[in-house]
Amino acid sequence: MVIDKFDYLINFWFGPRSSSKQFIYEKGRAERERNNFGQWYYQIHQYYLLNAHCKFLKKHLDKLPINNIVFVVNVWKERHKPKEIKEVIKWYGLENKIEIIYHDNSNHSYGAWNAGLKKLAKHSDSRFVFNCEDDYLPVDERFYQPFYEQFINNVGYVAQYVTTLPTHVNLSMNENGEYIVKRDQKRHAAVSNGFISLECVKDLIKKTGEVYNLKNIKKDSRNTRNNVQINERAAEQIFFTDNLENNGYSITDISKTCNIPFDNNNCNNEISFGKLGAYTPIKPYKYPNQNVRLRKLEEKDLKFLLEVRNDDSTRNFLYDNSIFNLDQAKEWFKTLKLPWFIIDRKHVIEFVTDERRVMNNMGRDKYKIRWNEVGYFRRTMKDDGIEEIGCDIHPNNRRKGYAKEAYIERLKHMDKAILEVFEDNHARQMYFDLGFRDTGKTSYNRGRKEYQMIWKRTI
Repeated sequence: MVIDKFDYLINFWFGPRSSSKQFIYEKGRAERERNNFGQWYYQIHQYYLLNAHCKFLKKHLDKLPINNIVFVVNVWKERHKPKEIKEVIKWYGLENKIEIIYHDNSNHSYGAWNAGLKKLAKHSDSRFVFNCEDDYLPVDERFYQPFYEQFINNVGYVAQYVTTLPTHVNLSMNENGEYIVKRDQKRHAAVSNGFISLECVKDLIKKTGEVYNLKNIKKDSRNTRNNVQINERAAEQIFFTDNLENNGYSITDISKTCNIPFDNNNCNNEISFGKLGAYTPIKPYKYPNQNVRLRKLEEKDLKFLLEVRNDDSTRNFLYDNSIFNLDQAKEWFKTLKLPWFIIDRKHVIEFVTDERRVMNNMGRDKYKIRWNEVGYFRRTMKDDGIEEIGCDIHPNNRRKGYAKEAYIERLKHMDKAILEVFEDNHARQMYFDLGFRDTGKTSYNRGRKEYQMIWKRTI
């Protein structure tokens, strides 16, 4: 069976991810907003969403009917660096498959999509184009199928979720002195990631010169919809498909057959629309959890440290693969110049409040937090003043994200760091995801190639 091809169009933004475009940076420490993961994680590595989409494409591209891939980068100050963007794409072997264009950030995501669609309309022979925000990701190689199924009759755009919203309220008084309320309702793509017909795109460009309605958004949102507090950003989402509907096309969604998760503020706090429990073709980007802490290594922790360090699977990836005993560890601990850390993970214990706790005014406590050690974090100051870091996780706790969380927790308090990693260590990909880059220095240890990688704060 021949499957219609589609183009993969993503807009990227490498500036702060919050409603406010300004935040304070204190030297040596990232300023973190507890309720906005996207804002503080961006300060660790601003290309994390570019990594995520490239990783998805590398894994699934051969199984997807994708024709062209276009990344539209919305420009903000110095935060878009073509060389660094290309470096990420090349890491995944996609440099010959992705076209990058730059946009002035007017009309945000919808302006970027509009620019990308106009570019594709000139040469693409695909049937559809997938429009997606950078902080949403397809889940597998069949994510497009529910969207394809909705293209019947005059449908031009299939979003994840379409709903109605009040756009204008008129109050008038009748002859009896009673108020009459009239509300205008607008059907719009509330979760707008989705597919647009390329035939529709070309037709709209031919008729109007544009794909989406963007030119009068600012004026309309300020003047005609002020009484329902629709700001410019919201108005872009509500009215961007007007050009389609004004020219005979309709919009629909996949909510009758699919689950539609939505993350309102980059905080891993999803709400769902559509058919709960059904197939979920696209999900919001999942930010690293904040379930670990780094506490200063004490002598009482050395037995656990050795349990991790002396394991064969740990020593295989260490520069020095010697086995040490407890007495040796105690002598080493006395000479430690930079404190190491124990990596603890948060463990929440829920319990039912009993009568005694209520009587002692303790009934409001509904859970207890315990911390369990899962690994340790290494630190060494090099001669050039740069701190070399690394961490080792207990074999029973690997592949659970604790190492990445530990690195993030440490990097939030640093300006620069280096590490050494063997070529065959799968953690090399994680380091790249976090913003580490090869310095160009390599060495051979026990017959294996070892890379030096460096991380630098960019803001």
